[in-house]
Amino acid sequence: GDIWLKKGGASWQGDNEVHHLSVDNLTAHLSHDKQSWAFYIPDTRIAIDDKPWPSGALAMAWIPAQDVGGDDRQRSDELRIRASNLALSGLSGLQPFADKLAPSLGELWRTTQPGGKINLLALDIPLQATEKTRFQAQW
Repeated sequence: GDIWLKKGGASWQGDNEVHHLSVDNLTAHLSHDKQSWAFYIPDTRIAIDDKPWPSGALAMAWIPAQDVGGDDRQRSDELRIRASNLALSGLSGLQPFADKLAPSLGELWRTTQPGGKINLLALDIPLQATEKTRFQAQW
């Protein structure tokens, strides 16, 4: 189904401060297929800590664990993120989520404090083995 958020927001605790996400006229398409779910935002009308995101798209999906054969036979459930037109400076408020989802990625983010713009981002995070996170970016 589709949703429309005229105005809304959320807050979460970071290391030393509370972070805020706000949306203004955001539309999203939500879908569910067997055990997986996904959402797609065609135009990111999002601001974090009063820093508006550039216009772009955002998609997230959760894929359940899968039997893939071989020695391990089981692939971890995954969080998949696809995004376009990201200003890295506007993402710093998401650091607490990176720390929880993929501690090594969170540590890398905190150490390097990246800046600039990413045109396209694909991030696949195996939730039971976050050290095997895969990503591809175009900048």
